[in-house]
Amino acid sequence: MSESHNDNNETLSNRSEILLLTDARNANPNGDPRRDDRPRRDDNDIGIITDSRLKRYIRDQLSEDGFGVLLESPRFIPEGVSTREELYLRLLDMDEQAIADADPEDLATQFLERAADVRYFGATVTIKGNDDSSGDGELSSEEATAVNAIRGSLPRQYIGPVQWSHGESLHPVALNDESNQLAVTLSSSTENEQGTFADDHRVRFGVYSFTAVVNEHAAADTGLTDTDVERLDSVVWRSWQNQTLTRSKLGQDPRLYLRVEYATDSFHVGDLDLGVKLANQEDHDTFTDITDVELNASGLIQRLSTHESHIETVHIKESQYLNYGDGSSLTARLTEALGEARVHEIDPYDERDVRN
Repeated sequence: MSESHNDNNETLSNRSEILLLTDARNANPNGDPRRDDRPRRDDNDIGIITDSRLKRYIRDQLSEDGFGVLLESPRFIPEGVSTREELYLRLLDMDEQAIADADPEDLATQFLERAADVRYFGATVTIKGNDDSSGDGELSSEEATAVNAIRGSLPRQYIGPVQWSHGESLHPVALNDESNQLAVTLSSSTENEQGTFADDHRVRFGVYSFTAVVNEHAAADTGLTDTDVERLDSVVWRSWQNQTLTRSKLGQDPRLYLRVEYATDSFHVGDLDLGVKLANQEDHDTFTDITDVELNASGLIQRLSTHESHIETVHIKESQYLNYGDGSSLTARLTEALGEARVHEIDPYDERDVRN
């Protein structure tokens, strides 16, 4: 069973703001089911990746790391667990009688300790119980009693303190027509070959940016802690490496993760993505991979420098393939602008950053 939330620190103390850059090469980063699963683009061919897609990667990585997740992918749910009610019971990992006898406040606390994704992103709680059962005989009477106890203990909705924007490409993205049709050839027992064709839409190449705000006031409702947010520094990066390995998702990588932790209550700069531009925007139609891209992060550095009195620490992880035109890294330039004490380089595979 997944681990509970055993951090002994207090609820999140500082607001944070996140900037994430990823890329996609000959991949479908987020298909639109209304358009034959074509990669999402707006009317100007700017590529879109929804926040739901990003949160799915994060949830799956949390599950792989052993943390409890309410909205799990089917691949992490054991056989025989099929209803929402059973998911709640599995997540709490308590005896049904213990759930039924628990103090409502204690049960709500236990739920948040177990549900890492709810602490981050919130959730709408939908539990039917035995008086409006999901039916079909899935729950025993003991389980139904426990489910009713859960329903009576949890609020209908938790507002997530971590709110992500949709990802948007920094340039128009083109579809790769060469991958539009996928041939699948089968050999029968009579050695006759059979071919079938399916649409397989992908983008040729795109660089995408996401932003997020981690709200310290909303954190009080879900119990999000400083340790949870520190863990996010590792989980987000690894999720783009580990959860994008299916056939259509392969070809995506994290390129920059930046989390600005603020010292001033209720303050954040906002729109960090506007500080990072393509220096060679006019060449976007020739981009084939990240080494073709030149970034200009001067606006980001200037904005953070202007508000340095409000900044506690900048946590950063960047790909070695990023090019800013002058041979330096963003980490080095931020260290020069803000001072070494305010810049922390993240190691996503350091056990302290993974589990804390």
